[in-house]
Amino acid sequence: MNNSYRFFEKALIIFNMLKDGNEVPIDTIKQELNVSDNVVSAALEEFNLFVPTIKYVSGDKVKFIEKKEKLIDCATFNCYKLLLVRFTTDPEHYMTGNEIEIAKEFGVDRKVVQKIKTLIKMDV
Repeated sequence: MNNSYRFFEKALIIFNMLKDGNEVPIDTIKQELNVSDNVVSAALEEFNLFVPTIKYVSGDKVKFIEKKEKLIDCATFNCYKLLLVRFTTDPEHYMTGNEIEIAKEFGVDRKVVQKIKTLIKMDV
């Protein structure tokens, strides 16, 4: 299993729990991932990074705002996929270039650029 897959593993587990339109208790997600409340919160927030994708219902449950077929149907993960492709097709520019300028080029936060660079470096 490559490191990129492992990075997205939490997101994929959450996605599989929610994809059929289910309302899932946050405690269930926490138990399934075997992580802390903070990690679950961060993972859920990542889904909503670019477009609201997950909503909180009845305080302790979450669900997708609209049904999704695949993880890349979620804006955050579609963006990550597109950025991974771009970064690997022109690594000279994107891996060594100015992160602030690259972030502006794509209209994303610098942290997203750093995350993509880290993922690529992990799999080299």
